Amino acid sequence: MQLVVRGLGVAVLPALEPRTAAVYGLRTLEITDPPARGRIALTWRTDGPASPAARVLLDRLRTALVRS
Repeated sequence: MQLVVRGLGVAVLPALEPRTAAVYGLRTLEITDPPARGRIALTWRTDGPASPAARVLLDRLRTALVRS
């Protein structure tokens, strides 16, 4: 989003409230056709994630993906 704010590109982001987008000087367009969908693919070393932050990320993703 920082690159977009600086005029250096575009970004696909979760929906922003119009007021939030305006604070950053962004113009938003809703993607409607084709409908948005996504996939998350992760890889890590066989001996497990190297950092505490990576372990936390994986735990949070596992929790979120089970609820979906």
